[in-house]
Amino acid sequence: MPRSALRALELAVRHQEPEQVREELTRLTPDLGGQVRPLLALADEALLTEARRLTKTIRARRRARDQAEALRRADAQVERLRSTASPYRDGVTVLGPADLLHQDLVRAPGMRLLELSTPDFEVVVLLDILRRARPLLLPKPDLTAFLDAEGLHLRWNLGRGGLDLRYDRALTHEDRQRMLAVTFEPPVVRRPGAWLGDILTDFGWVS
Repeated sequence: MPRSALRALELAVRHQEPEQVREELTRLTPDLGGQVRPLLALADEALLTEARRLTKTIRARRRARDQAEALRRADAQVERLRSTASPYRDGVTVLGPADLLHQDLVRAPGMRLLELSTPDFEVVVLLDILRRARPLLLPKPDLTAFLDAEGLHLRWNLGRGGLDLRYDRALTHEDRQRMLAVTFEPPVVRRPGAWLGDILTDFGWVS
């Protein structure tokens, strides 16, 4: 259903114009199907009541659908942040600033915190700070971001500008329910000759 069509129906209901409501409902028959005909047969007052209930239901479903899609995009952006970061090494991970500050991540609906984890430590930051910093920092051509045990650090202007972030309050159950999480792993280190053992195992010659 086009948003403009739903808006027109809502306005007709708000202005208590039953004939206009009937007209808008008739236009929406291809989208609403069998829901329309019973409404058109109602008396004016009942029509306005049921049409108001219908618009609220449609709005609620649309909000739920939009939120689910936004959360899906946030999860995809979290995965991109992980995949584009440098491997965790010597206590530091370098992050892509554009991925860290991407709107799909910082504006994830219902989310309040971002947890950045490595095998050695976890750093939690407020998404609201990243959201407010985004328009100010993204235009800076030399913006960098890195993570260590002290927190999440953003630097610009050859290091003269900086922002150090860490949320140190104890996390509640509600906090964890409203937290996106990403884990950065160290690079895989293979022992010399280890690949031969892998091949033999794959062929079933050794177990």
